[in-house]
Amino acid sequence: MKFLKNKIVAIPVGIILFIILLVISPKLAGILLIFGSLCLGLYLYTKSERFKSWNKVVKGLITSGLAFILLIGIGFFNTNPQTAEQQKLTAEKAKIEQQQKDQAVKKTEEIKKAEDTKKAEEGKKQVAQQDKSNALAKLNFKEVIVSRVVDGGTVELSDGSKVR
Repeated sequence: MKFLKNKIVAIPVGIILFIILLVISPKLAGILLIFGSLCLGLYLYTKSERFKSWNKVVKGLITSGLAFILLIGIGFFNTNPQTAEQQKLTAEKAKIEQQQKDQAVKKTEEIKKAEDTKKAEEGKKQVAQQDKSNALAKLNFKEVIVSRVVDGGTVELSDGSKVR
C-alpha cells in the first residue's frame, strides 16, 4: 500500500476516480466539488499558517481558482441527464423538420419550374398556331385573288362558293 500513499500516484488515481464518479453521477460529483472547495477555502483561511504568510496576489489566485471549482460544482449539481437527452432529441427533431421544409420548398420550386416550362411550351404552340393561321389566311387570300370573277361583281372561290 506504500504505492498508493505516494503523491505521484495518488493524484492521478484520484482524478480518474473523480472522472468515473462524474460519468456515473454528475450530481454527486457536483456536491463533492462544492463541499471540497468550501472546506479547502475554510481550511486555508483559518488553519493554514503557510497560506496566511503568502502575499495577496497568490491568495487571490488560489481563491479565484476555488471559486471557479465551486461554480463548476454548482453546474454539475444543476445538470440533469434527462434534460440533456431531451435537448438532444429536440435538436434532432428541429433538424429533421428543417430538412422536410427544405424538401417541400424544393418540390414546390420544381413544380413551379415545370408549370413555367409548360406555359412557355403552350405559348410557343399558340405562336406557332397563329403563324399557321396567318399563313393559311394569306393562302386563302391568294385563292380569292386567283379565283375568277363571274358576272356583275360576283366572285367565285376555288371551293366553288360564290361571294358578292
